[in-house]
Amino acid sequence: MNNNSKKLFQAGLMMAVVMCAHQALAQSMPAVAVPDVPTDNIFLVMYRQVLSNPASLLHVLFLCIIAWLIDETRWINSRYIPHITILFGGCTYWLYSGSATVAHCYPYPAVVLFSDGMISGLIAYAGHRQIIARLLTFSRERSGDPQNNTKDSKL
Repeated sequence: MNNNSKKLFQAGLMMAVVMCAHQALAQSMPAVAVPDVPTDNIFLVMYRQVLSNPASLLHVLFLCIIAWLIDETRWINSRYIPHITILFGGCTYWLYSGSATVAHCYPYPAVVLFSDGMISGLIAYAGHRQIIARLLTFSRERSGDPQNNTKDSKL
């Protein structure tokens, strides 16, 4: 097994753990009714929606794994990581949260879920860039293995 297949296998296992944890949290903690308080502030809507469904916080962890995989893929340029992570977050947030967690005063709950997913994608990208990438760089420097270079270090 070469190094790239090991990384993909490990990432697949991590995503499986995240999905299992999501299922466990979703089954043990039913969604709480969201109060129907109309407001124009989308961040307040997101805050109430996350409070009513804490399993949706796993979406950020899932997107951190996606950002790490994109960063390790040689044929995708690293400057596209934020774009892919944010758009993928917006498109997949409905997997972690349902439209029942959005207040009924909003006629389009899919738009609220998409914007929440984009914000969680932005948080995941910031976490990837500030924490995970630094930890990977530190571990690669400490190992001293010349095969442990990133795709950007060879440019």
